[in-house]
Amino acid sequence: MSEIPFFKQIKFAKEQCGSIADTSQTEKSTKRIRVFWIGWTLNWIFSAVGVIVALNLDKVIFKSTSNFMSVKWFAQPITNYILIWAMFSSFIGAALFIWKYQLEKRNNAELSMEQLGIKIGLSNIVKTFMLAACIFGIFFGIVYAAEYLLNVNFKFWILGVFTFNADKLGVWLNYLPFFFLFYLIHALFINKLSYSPIKSEKANSIVAGLGSVLGIVLINGIQYAVLFTTGNAFWQETRLYPMVLLPFIFLLFAAALISRSLYKLTGNVWLGAMVNTLIITMIGVANTATLAL
Repeated sequence: MSEIPFFKQIKFAKEQCGSIADTSQTEKSTKRIRVFWIGWTLNWIFSAVGVIVALNLDKVIFKSTSNFMSVKWFAQPITNYILIWAMFSSFIGAALFIWKYQLEKRNNAELSMEQLGIKIGLSNIVKTFMLAACIFGIFFGIVYAAEYLLNVNFKFWILGVFTFNADKLGVWLNYLPFFFLFYLIHALFINKLSYSPIKSEKANSIVAGLGSVLGIVLINGIQYAVLFTTGNAFWQETRLYPMVLLPFIFLLFAAALISRSLYKLTGNVWLGAMVNTLIITMIGVANTATLAL
């Protein structure tokens, strides 16, 4: 058998190396897609678990308001329940975020906080907050103008966006820091380490939105499926609480779209998190009874 010419040997070796590299890249891509869908699924499953956890912890953490006793701080029973659910979801989201960050770090040792969109200077954080406050003001300015000029409000089925009195501002400030943590982790999760492998941006945004709300959909699906088949709700003593999360199907889906859009414009996750925190928290507070002293 004749010997293979030297240059043909080099070409053959390059082709073999290229084939190995392509296989390696394909394996990495497949693994990243698998990790994405695992993280995405775990996120909304644990969100559903968080609803059940909140049902049990509400009477322990907020004993007074759960018994409808007037208090000075955290004076809204329904918002307190939602807060427990949001904090549980935040801890799970943070754990999933760290897990995915470690996996990404193996493939990209230079992955930094700046690349994640977290790093931001003091000057920029102040400017970002001022911009978020302006967006908040414009949003509720439209709500007030519609009520004052047209005598209408923004009530859409189970979702209501209403004006509020000055006393609601103090209640709103109680909850802001905690819900900001929730929306910041939410923004991190859908914009960076859980960015979908789906190429279409519209489909990508829909997947992000669905991952935010499927847990609530699952819990209420169980609640109403049992109600319609047996005549009794699955959670009877606390039957009101899964229902009060129904508006968040729309709010969190919108929050995902807002966070994704603002991230693409700014390159950081802060503006979307701030806008969602300010507006969605006030929507909930303005629409909920307060047991103030």
